[in-house]
Amino acid sequence: MIGWLLGAAWATEPVLDAMQSELGRAVEDLSLEGADPPYTAFARVMDRWTASVECSLGAVLSRSDQPSRSARVLLRVGSAEVDQTNFEGWKDGAVSQSLVLGEDPLALRHDLWLAVDESYKEALEGLAEKQAALQRRAGADDVPSYVPATPQAWVGERPQTVHADVLEPIARELSAVFLDHPGVEFSRVTASANQGLRYVADTDGVAIGEPFSTVIVRAIARVRADDGGTMADTVAFVARSPAGLPSTEAMRAAVEALATDLEAWRTLPELPEEYVGPVLFRGQAAPVLFHEVLVPALVGTPSPQRPPKGSRVFTMGDEEPPGPLSPRRRALPSGWTVVDDPTADPSSPAAYRFDSEGEPGQRVSLVVDGVVREHLMSRTPSRSFPATNGHARAFDDGIYRAGAADLEVLPARSLSDKKLHKAALKAAASYGLDHYAVVDRLREPWLADWDGGAMFTAAAFFGLEGAEPPTPVSVRLVAADGSERVYRGASLGGLDRRSLKEVEGAGAIRTAIFTSDPLQRVRAPDTLLAEIVVAVDPPDAEPPLPVPSPLVER
Repeated sequence: MIGWLLGAAWATEPVLDAMQSELGRAVEDLSLEGADPPYTAFARVMDRWTASVECSLGAVLSRSDQPSRSARVLLRVGSAEVDQTNFEGWKDGAVSQSLVLGEDPLALRHDLWLAVDESYKEALEGLAEKQAALQRRAGADDVPSYVPATPQAWVGERPQTVHADVLEPIARELSAVFLDHPGVEFSRVTASANQGLRYVADTDGVAIGEPFSTVIVRAIARVRADDGGTMADTVAFVARSPAGLPSTEAMRAAVEALATDLEAWRTLPELPEEYVGPVLFRGQAAPVLFHEVLVPALVGTPSPQRPPKGSRVFTMGDEEPPGPLSPRRRALPSGWTVVDDPTADPSSPAAYRFDSEGEPGQRVSLVVDGVVREHLMSRTPSRSFPATNGHARAFDDGIYRAGAADLEVLPARSLSDKKLHKAALKAAASYGLDHYAVVDRLREPWLADWDGGAMFTAAAFFGLEGAEPPTPVSVRLVAADGSERVYRGASLGGLDRRSLKEVEGAGAIRTAIFTSDPLQRVRAPDTLLAEIVVAVDPPDAEPPLPVPSPLVER
């Protein structure tokens, strides 16, 4: 019955047919003398049309409008108990390969055949490396490497293609906004569209062709103060199609606000001294707070196994990242809930029917009454959760790691802005303060590459970009009468997953879409944390260029 369903699923899908043919041949026929054959094989093919336009100051910098078809192939050797994946070594068996366009079955199979062969050889090397390194580790890890898939067969309808001709007028008009803002040192507007089918097949019986369609319009700008301090910020609009974007007028107003706010940032005074006390994260800062601090603590995919110290296997850094919060551990105050459901809102850009491993997306109640109940899981099991719940997202170390999709954080009770103000003043009084701090915008970590500093950093090389809290664009110190002082040059200390248990109040729900791969949407309330350190962060960049921008002549 399963075979009939799978055959029906790809009867008119040459890509799926080629994938299944070569994966099947791999587990049946592929072997090397003295080596184990693969015990399972997996492939994902992104068959897409990509259009992209990048503009600066009303003029086009680059433009592309073309199809592409790329595969990622992974053969696993060893056994489901121990294979080569999820280990910090040089080879994990994952191979990327461009595929021919069109529907020629032999040409498609030929490209996949090359990738399958390379994947098998790399997997054998990776398993030998892993076994040799782990022989020196005391105590065996009894968590399996892999959980077989449940057979799935479904192919959706290919979405309509969006071309660069549709995107260019939008990018041109929005980028022209910066012509009237000479204080902005650098600006770019990109408009991109990706439409197509994501094929997933394996030898466990999965054959999926999931449609995807995303349109992203993003403006990025950077300013530099007289003392050399820099700030890069962004505004983005994300939809499933051009029709789902805000009006051009609304997008233009948002870009205008971005430019105006950044120019004003240049003249803000630096934070004069360290602040310790309650901090209200509101607006965009609220979902960014939970995305950067809470979400990693709810991902159950185990960290890559590391060779013991003294091993000849080179690893990136010496410290392992913190693991997820254990089940039945408190993450938030009583009454708070956290749910992730990629199927709840099909109109969401983050929604999907099947995850990156071809598993059906599921609603997961991660936190109930403030206590962790479940983790986001892929087919790589953990000691606490032995099965996937349809949240395989990003690929790393030979596996798809779990991640959030459409996450919602709900407090036990929401306060009005007026009551939040009173709660913040009350919390500040215990620190001997007559004011409290407010952060309205947190710069996402990837924007550090746009701040005028080094594009290549040690943190990026060692994969530690998320090791520090996100940086506030500015900080407001608000007094009892509502008056405020606004400062730049601040950083956050004492902000980690433990901070979220000490909440003094919550307000309106805010929404943010994170466009890094994979795309995620987070909805979370304005949140008043009991104690955060707002530290002075002096500028370390170069002073402004000695010759002013020619835009001042407009």
